[in-house]
Amino acid sequence: MDYNFQPSVPRDFNKQPVLISGEESLKFSNTEYLVINDEVFEIRFRYFVGPFKEVVVTENLIAVGYQDNFYLYNKIDKTTLLVIPLKGYFSSLHFHEQRFYVSDMEFLYCIEKSGKLLWQSNSLAVDGVMIKDFTAQRIMVQAELDPPGGWKDFILNKKTGEIIKT
Repeated sequence: MDYNFQPSVPRDFNKQPVLISGEESLKFSNTEYLVINDEVFEIRFRYFVGPFKEVVVTENLIAVGYQDNFYLYNKIDKTTLLVIPLKGYFSSLHFHEQRFYVSDMEFLYCIEKSGKLLWQSNSLAVDGVMIKDFTAQRIMVQAELDPPGGWKDFILNKKTGEIIKT
């Protein structure tokens, strides 16, 4: 899947972009446009807080991690299913076994395709959480506790997000 983020609507696009950041975001002055194939989606946000951005498209869903939010949008129903304000900045996005796993500077979140937040981990880091691997029961993550470079490994319970081992 090809996608890119652009500061303005592409010149050859002659429809209204679809707002996927939710009605609440209309009061924000910063705008970025996500272009996926021949579709354009508008993301409004409060502040520029980080360079990381990822998109996962699965079936009828578009999942986006951008700036300090996670967005889940249903293309069929044309509805924003979920907006999660993240701690500090978005870090990474994974789709594994029909669930989205989103991390920010401190936490890891597990989200169903319906938009239901299943769990949020306890605080793991001060400057970034990165998923390294999944098993049937566990999630292996690295968390930066002492920047720069002070990363620590954690193993989390996949069903609850609780720390199993540090």
